[in-house]
Order: sequence, then structure tokens, then C-alpha cells
Amino acid sequence: MIEIVFTNKTRGRRFGKTFFEKIIKHAAAVLGKKSFGISVNLVNRREIRALNAKYRGHDTPTDVLSFPLDGKNRNNAIIDLGDLFVCPVVAAKDAGKTGEKVDKIMVLLAIHGFLHLSGYDHNKPGDEKLMFTLQEKILKGLIF
Repeated sequence: MIEIVFTNKTRGRRFGKTFFEKIIKHAAAVLGKKSFGISVNLVNRREIRALNAKYRGHDTPTDVLSFPLDGKNRNNAIIDLGDLFVCPVVAAKDAGKTGEKVDKIMVLLAIHGFLHLSGYDHNKPGDEKLMFTLQEKILKGLIF
């Protein structure tokens, strides 16, 4: 069972729970994950900036932040992977810079954050190659 808790703290309603469920469930299938919980939170520039400053020491807005939990299964309960925070305004700015559609950027951010919550990282060259290869594999299976 996959449990997704969705919160939208922005004014926009373009990206909802169904949008993220499709992405997360597909990514989970590619990774072979079957039972977990995750929270997906859409936030504004001010909130993502505050989170980025507090937890990463970068006082600037960013597009996505992930906060993994320990991933331990307690009493046969669903494993809670953690919290994902996405800022659609920063994503739109990213789209403007790259020429991609905002929808595709949001998909990439959801996949990227989910991979972090699943234990993947890109701090070392080998890890980066693995993570970005998985990210592209997951993206190719989605049509947006």
C-alpha cells in the first residue's frame, strides 16, 4: 500500500494530489517499492527559502527539498519515507530558463525528491550517475 499525504500551501491549483500520485506510484514500481508513506507539500517561495535556510544553510529559494525519515518499519506499519517540498513558482522559473514545460519540471522534481527519500544521492560522481540514470528511466515511463 502506498500512502501519499498531499498539502498545497500555494494559491495555485494546477498540480494536485492525482498528479503526484501518478509520478510517485510509477517511480515506486520502477524501484520495486510496494509499501510506504510519503508527504508531498507544495509551498511558496518564502516557505521553501525558510526551509532551505534552516536545514541546508542556504538562504535562497530552491525548487525541491526532501527530508528523509529513518525508513524503519514499526510494528508492521507502513514505512514513512519522509517529506517532499516543492515550490511551483521556482519550478516555473526553472522552466523559463531551460525552455521545458512547467509540467515536466514538476515531474522531474517529484522524481528527484522521491529518489532522495528512497536513499539515493548525487554527492559523489558514481552516486550521481546512478541517481540520474534512474531519474531518466522513471521519467521515460511517464507521459505528460
